[in-house]
Amino acid sequence: RGMCLVLKPPGWEVDTEGDSGILHLSGFLQVALQPSQRAVAFRPDFSFGFVHRLDTPSSGLILTGTSFEGYACLEMQMYTYEIVREYYVLGRGAALCSQLDVCQHIFDGRASAQVSEHGRPARSHIRCVASSRGGPCVEDAAASEEQDRPAQPRASREAFCQVAIQIFTGRRHQIRVHMQHSDIPSIADGRYGLNPTIFLRPSSVGRPRRRG
Repeated sequence: RGMCLVLKPPGWEVDTEGDSGILHLSGFLQVALQPSQRAVAFRPDFSFGFVHRLDTPSSGLILTGTSFEGYACLEMQMYTYEIVREYYVLGRGAALCSQLDVCQHIFDGRASAQVSEHGRPARSHIRCVASSRGGPCVEDAAASEEQDRPAQPRASREAFCQVAIQIFTGRRHQIRVHMQHSDIPSIADGRYGLNPTIFLRPSSVGRPRRRG
């Protein structure tokens, strides 16, 4: 009672404070919720009801309080570690072990965050779900035509892994920073990944959906 789940798509910001000028999840809630459920939705001093965040390029479920009682209950469970947060991420590179505990401090810089002994404590648990070390792929057809022979398969250097990452703290960009530190940066990450291209395009996704 007094709580709901919001499915946040990529490109929407969980705006607990400030104004970044992009799509705000609070604005969606203020329209989608019934008037009787908007007690916290217009209160920036209560983070609009959100008890945690997700980075703007990512998608996932957001726990939200729709009443002050529900918000306080979620906050208590969050800070006593009764709520488990686990996310699935596709990483670039092969996971070196099936499970990994990452307890690296994260320093929140102005433009990005990074692992640093001067940062705040952060803990994540990474579990490898699937891994691919690369396979054969067909060489460029134009190159084979120049040599007057059929295209031949060649080895691919690309390796990928799917991981489930559970976070015990909520530092800024924690999932992305800890995956980068573990040499399996998110494949769709232009800031902390190896490829500057962002594969998830906000213009190609719909609006958030409310559950509960």
